[in-house]
Amino acid sequence: MSVNTTEVSLKNFFIFHAKYGEKEGEEEEKIIYFYPKRTPLDMQMKEVGLCEAIIKFIQNFSTSPCEALKTEKTQKLFYQPEENFWMVMTINIPFGPRSKDVLEGSEHLDHEVKMPVFKAVLKQAYQTSRLILGPFQNILDSGNGVLSELKSKCDNFFSKYLANLKLKQCDIIDVFQGVEYLGLEKPLFLLSQSLANQVEGKFPIFDYSLLLYEEKIVWSGLELEDAQLLYKYLVSCLIPSFLFKTNKTTSSNLTLPPSMRFIFGSQGKERKVYLSKVANPGFYNLIVYRVNLATLCLLSNCSSVIKDELFGKLDDFLRDKMNNICAEIVMSKKPKPQITELQDSSSLRFAYFNSTNLATKSTLHDLRIGQPPAQKESLRLLVDICQQLSDLREQGCKSSEFLYKCLSDQWVIGMMSNGRQFYVTIDRKKANLLDISNFFNIFPGEVNYICDKQLKGIFFHV
Repeated sequence: MSVNTTEVSLKNFFIFHAKYGEKEGEEEEKIIYFYPKRTPLDMQMKEVGLCEAIIKFIQNFSTSPCEALKTEKTQKLFYQPEENFWMVMTINIPFGPRSKDVLEGSEHLDHEVKMPVFKAVLKQAYQTSRLILGPFQNILDSGNGVLSELKSKCDNFFSKYLANLKLKQCDIIDVFQGVEYLGLEKPLFLLSQSLANQVEGKFPIFDYSLLLYEEKIVWSGLELEDAQLLYKYLVSCLIPSFLFKTNKTTSSNLTLPPSMRFIFGSQGKERKVYLSKVANPGFYNLIVYRVNLATLCLLSNCSSVIKDELFGKLDDFLRDKMNNICAEIVMSKKPKPQITELQDSSSLRFAYFNSTNLATKSTLHDLRIGQPPAQKESLRLLVDICQQLSDLREQGCKSSEFLYKCLSDQWVIGMMSNGRQFYVTIDRKKANLLDISNFFNIFPGEVNYICDKQLKGIFFHV
């Protein structure tokens, strides 16, 4: 009788302060947030106490902080985002047959839980909370050291955040924590940059700007970390919510009233975000304005007062200019390749990451007619290769290459050069090691397709 395999799932997630609740009988005071909420308090205290003991035990033997603990059934991830604050996430390891060929007997499949993926997920959870709430210590200081305000804010944020967290879909793309850029010809890029500069010049109340088209970055005046967090917040939350409410995905929104073109920022739709990598870290007013497929984010320091009449002036100034940029971008785009052009590369999927600017490009999850989705085995192997390349980079190696063959006969390639990483999965069962090792020579048509159609405008050398 076959046994179904369970999925990766979240067992618990909690935040605690190491310097609170140190006296006997007051241990519960250190717990800032705990998921699931229904967990009895004594169980929460046992979990936190166990993790504190593990952290202190590791400190006796290493100067590096504790990062993970794996048991037969679970894997715990530890992250210290700020002094004395700890975040812990416990993952249930899937249970099922070790091999699809084995029908009897099951075990916990620890190879399906990749630590680099969930370390990145845990770190991103904190960074997103900091974008919305600000640093934990700042909230604690504003409450004169009383945890009640911090607990309330964390409960409100993380309860919603974790409800939308899809752990089983996390993979190497989450490890990258990158952004997608829209490659434009130089004149069009300068036109887009000029628009951002004109806005900041005409409306000096704004300190920073971020321009997107089709949810890809065209121009950013922010530091990379702030830009990545704001980009992720926009494309995964704000813009989809706006499109759902207006029921418009691709059509023009020029006919909407001005207030509807402001996704956030106008009266009744105020939103603030915390920027940590700017000259003056702190909360900034976020104004998000959208015309057609272009989205402009404007940020002003919260010490600046934004008057209602500013939005009318902004709409008058931006509406036609952004619409013209949209038209120029559409004109500059070449027609999409026909199905016949895609056939040569249908057996290939790739992922590209540039650590210097966080540029990410991927076809790993593209849906293709007549083609199965990317195999879980190859996606897990990509994470292993990524970790190996990262270890080599820390040792001073600037370029390297790995080739693996999966049990399913799929080939996986990972390459690194000067901070750029390029991964390819090849579904060619008859290909041998010589074919794959000479990948760029044996499959020139497919390589040219990837470089010309997918990565044009992005420089990389492998």
